[in-house]
Amino acid sequence: EISASPIIFIGSILFSLITVMISIYKPSKIASKVSPIEALKYSGVSEKPRKKVKKTNSGAKIKNMALSNVFKNKRKSFIVIASLSLSIILLNCVYTVIYGLDMDKYLVNLIGTDFTVGDTSFYRWKYGLGNYSDAFTEDICKEIENLEGVHSVDKIYHKGVQLPLIDEMKKNIESKKSSVDQDNQNYINKALQNKKIPTEFYGIDEGILPFIEKYLTKGKIDIEKFKSGHYIILGENWYLGRLLDVGSKVTIPFENGQSKEYEVMATVQVIPLYLRTGYINTVGNDMYLPVNEFKNIVNNKSVMTAMFNVDDSQINNVKNYLDNKIKTNPTLDYKMKLTYINEFEDMTKTYKIVGYGLSFVLGLIGILNFNNVMMTNIISRKREF
Repeated sequence: EISASPIIFIGSILFSLITVMISIYKPSKIASKVSPIEALKYSGVSEKPRKKVKKTNSGAKIKNMALSNVFKNKRKSFIVIASLSLSIILLNCVYTVIYGLDMDKYLVNLIGTDFTVGDTSFYRWKYGLGNYSDAFTEDICKEIENLEGVHSVDKIYHKGVQLPLIDEMKKNIESKKSSVDQDNQNYINKALQNKKIPTEFYGIDEGILPFIEKYLTKGKIDIEKFKSGHYIILGENWYLGRLLDVGSKVTIPFENGQSKEYEVMATVQVIPLYLRTGYINTVGNDMYLPVNEFKNIVNNKSVMTAMFNVDDSQINNVKNYLDNKIKTNPTLDYKMKLTYINEFEDMTKTYKIVGYGLSFVLGLIGILNFNNVMMTNIISRKREF
């Protein structure tokens, strides 16, 4: 945002004034001690005898004399070259950094499709803590899917479950709990004592699998086997890592009192927040099931979030639809890829303005310094020339 507040300009003036006053205090103090007669005698030419006499067979040439004049005072020459070089080096670094930024890598952990829609608590990182409203339903997803230009809408469901602790999990937790801080160790000990660990279950449509597969750490995701309903994909714990290995069996209790045994098909690292809830589970793992199996576990059929792509020509229309939908249903919220793209472009624009501006200022200072040294040499050695 651009501001024209007078406080900014007054602050800038005061800052410049104070820094200049500080910088000239010592030189002016020294200069004030020199008598006017001595000051008039000063020419800037060193009185030290020359240590070296140059000999040449080609005679004195203007360009050689000019070069010798430039390096007459080596300290000043070094400062001039350093100041000019600094601006070029800075310009090169800024250019490298700006054009080395990859938008795809910037977006990969923020959003996967053109739009994500969900309960407001999902975007406040509180979904699953009893704060969601169950307002985002499959009917709304169907409405979105029927909009012009919208491709298939892929949904993610969520439910927190107290999973009975099995021996393999207990063994892995006990071997790794020393790596966490004392507060989390107490939390882990309580879970071990209760023989249950809080686990986040997610029901996912088939279209979500390619996003999860990017973070695969072990095993292989077979879509057909996964859709059979006998397998789960295991997300690793933030603190303790993988608590079950590929091929391990785990029994998941259902809300209707029944239960079913599932086999771990593959494991994935902690995945981005647009694919899971925002809070970190100290003990348990995330577990991903196909939607049909997930609906057998839970009674609540509300959708956590939905992801979909839109034709470029229809993005504004879909955005307007969602904005109007939120007016009548304020418990909904959404994110756009275009928003993050604009943020990325604003960020690179800021780097360009600051970096190139600083390079220009340093380059200008270097050029002025060069002119100052040259003119000083010419004036101080006028009689010699």
